[in-house]
Amino acid sequence: ESAYLDTGEFDAGLTSYTKIANAILVRAKASRTATIEVSYRTSSTTGFTSLGIVTSTGETQFLFGTEADGIMPGTSFKTIEFRFDFYRDAGDVSAAPILESAVFSYLKLIPAYHSYVAKIDLQAPYAGKSDNEHKSM
Repeated sequence: ESAYLDTGEFDAGLTSYTKIANAILVRAKASRTATIEVSYRTSSTTGFTSLGIVTSTGETQFLFGTEADGIMPGTSFKTIEFRFDFYRDAGDVSAAPILESAVFSYLKLIPAYHSYVAKIDLQAPYAGKSDNEHKSM
C-alpha cells in the first residue's frame, strides 16, 4: 500500500533569487517494511528526483547534488517542492511509516552589487599645505 504528501512550492520569500539546496533532515518512524521515500523537484524540472528512502526510526539526512571530490555541491533552485511517498506491506496493517519532521537546509545566493575603487593620493598638497603640515595639526 502507498500514499504520498506533496509540500507545495517553497521559494524562501525570494522568488527571483537563486538558492542552493544543501540537505534535508528527516525524522521518522520507519522500518524495512514501512518506508518513506523523499523526493524533490525544482522550478526547472517537471519530474521528482529521489533523494533516498528512510528505512529505520530516527533521523536520516539526505544531501543534494552529485558528489565530486568528496564534496556535495547542492542543487540550485528558485522554487523547490518535496514529495514524501509512504509505503508499507499490504498484509501488515500495524506497520505504517510516520513522518515526524523534515528540516530543509539551503543557502540564499544574493547577487554581487557593483563596487568602485577610488585611488586617492594622500601625499599631494591640499588646501595649500603639504601632507606633513596636515599631520602636525
